[in-house]
Amino acid sequence: MTAVGHIQRMLAGKSSLRSRGIVALGVPFVIYSALSLAFFASSSDWTRNYFGTGADPVVYVWFLHWWPFALTHALNPLVSDYLWHPGGIYVGWHDAIPSAALLAWPITLLTNPVMAFNLWSLLAPAFSAWTAFLLTRYLARDWAAALVGGYLFGFSSYELGHLMGHLSLSAVFLVPLTVLLCIRYARGEVKRRRFVVCLGLLLLLQLGMSIEILASLCVLGAITWVIFMIYAPAGHSPNLRRLAIDVILAASVMTVVASPFLFYQIEGLSYIPPEINSPTEYSADLFNYLVPTMVTRFGHTGFAPLASRFSGNAAEQGAYLGLPLVLVAGILFSRSNYQPLHRRAASHTHLTRRP
Repeated sequence: MTAVGHIQRMLAGKSSLRSRGIVALGVPFVIYSALSLAFFASSSDWTRNYFGTGADPVVYVWFLHWWPFALTHALNPLVSDYLWHPGGIYVGWHDAIPSAALLAWPITLLTNPVMAFNLWSLLAPAFSAWTAFLLTRYLARDWAAALVGGYLFGFSSYELGHLMGHLSLSAVFLVPLTVLLCIRYARGEVKRRRFVVCLGLLLLLQLGMSIEILASLCVLGAITWVIFMIYAPAGHSPNLRRLAIDVILAASVMTVVASPFLFYQIEGLSYIPPEINSPTEYSADLFNYLVPTMVTRFGHTGFAPLASRFSGNAAEQGAYLGLPLVLVAGILFSRSNYQPLHRRAASHTHLTRRP
């Protein structure tokens, strides 16, 4: 009886630990969702009034309706002559958000695409903050610090600006998950087959959310990998090379699965102007990293004369970091001892597995 009781207590303890772990991961999402509702939910009728400003939200509402409509009526969802008739459009070049539309299909079916758009708009910062929390908690092993880090990511000025009507750019919750998966694989915590499948799925979902974010993720990921190859201890190089090879493999799998979508992207290139948006007009002003704009709660009034001179519109002026955050980042960086790879001793150990 004593042995049986001991085993029962062990199992109960494991169950309790698992429950506490689920609560520890779930509570931040509840907090972020409550903050999103408190900050942005200004309408009482989510089926008729949409969040955001201007005409851009209407485009996303249309596409949230288009994908279920096309698939249930045996239409090719990648081209449509319902817009710009009779010439039609190549859907993929218009922020068509198929991932968001398919995930929100039940909401669209039960209510309407306006409700689906509103739910996505309100949940985008919450999901983005939560996935950033998961990444930060894994790296820092500190729940409170991760909670703050998730908030800074999910409720950043970038996010606030694009909530004005750019659903494809505000739903960036897949980016922290992709980074987390790559880090865990580099540390040997994820098996190769699972990594390739999961990363391919994440890239496929991101392609269906925003080609722009996917391209930015790939370019910045490649730059980060090069930096790690230069500055990481010498013993980490094999792991980083293996990571690069399998990222390319996952991207290849995604390309094969998404080949119909990519085919119409290539076919529609002739209809796309050489310059879609002016790089001068929509580039971040250097002062914007320190100067708040109209989407920032504190300081936007006092700095309005300076912010009004920034290029683009308020939705595009999302570079603001804030002086306190810049100072904290600068202090942490100055206290770190970074050295190029050729200055490191060759005797550094390999990346160790996390417990």
